[in-house]
Amino acid sequence: KYIGILMKSIKFMSYTNTYYQSKDDMMVGEFEWQNLVKENFDKFKKAGAIRQTVSKILKKEEIRIREMWEYKNEEAFINCQNIIKDIEIELNEKTGLETKVFSNRGIILYENDF
Repeated sequence: KYIGILMKSIKFMSYTNTYYQSKDDMMVGEFEWQNLVKENFDKFKKAGAIRQTVSKILKKEEIRIREMWEYKNEEAFINCQNIIKDIEIELNEKTGLETKVFSNRGIILYENDF
């Protein structure tokens, strides 16, 4: 019975850590990134994106943003990755910022709502 409840909440997710060289770069990069995501909101929704969460990692020695995406399933992840690739190209053309980006993906096994 528990497995049935668990299976209902499974979604595909990915998260990306973006390291910036300065706080100013981070401000510009994140402002432009969010504008591009908003411009493509309907595409993401149609492709199967459920939620995007962006947070700043609180470490003095790093200027890092973590972005988490949740998707309906793996197919939605693949569809959204194509959209993300397109807006990454546009972002690089607009800003020319040098960043280090590391991405991971996985299946959400369970969730706790408190």
